Amino acid sequence: MAAIAFTIKVERLKLERETGQDPTATIQSIAEDASRLPGFVYDVPAQAETALLCQSPERLRAASVEELAGVIAALAGEMKKPPEGRRPDRPRPGRRHRGAQLYYPRPSR
Repeated sequence: MAAIAFTIKVERLKLERETGQDPTATIQSIAEDASRLPGFVYDVPAQAETALLCQSPERLRAASVEELAGVIAALAGEMKKPPEGRRPDRPRPGRRHRGAQLYYPRPSR
């Protein structure tokens, strides 16, 4: 879901630039998303460069359409990864999901 939302934001940035709308809020949102990327993204030079591009509002505002397409290709797939330090096999406290019964069993009758 996060990958789709990130892709939509980058596509919205392209549209706002084409139509002359102010892209400041979209650029800020993309920068916030990029700041939450997992650390291993910076181990791959191409992804690291793209992540740094996204974290700089000035560079993102000046990026070409091809560079923005590269942002989607390089980073959208990484947006769905869990943040470092959180175990994906454990639910967040207070949240219920399909696997919740494994950690919060119902009392037996």
